[in-house]
Amino acid sequence: MLGTTLAKRFQEAMTDQQYRVWAGRLIMTVAAIHGATLWAMAQV
Repeated sequence: MLGTTLAKRFQEAMTDQQYRVWAGRLIMTVAAIHGATLWAMAQV
C-alpha cells in the first residue's frame, strides 16, 4: 500500500515526456531480463 501511494505522487509529478521515457526504460528492462532468462533456460 505504501508503494502505491508513493508511486502515485511520483507519477503525478512527472511530465508526459518524462513518463514516456521512464515507461520505455522499464519495459526494456523487463524484456531484457525475460529474454535473458529464456536464453539461459534454452542452454540447459
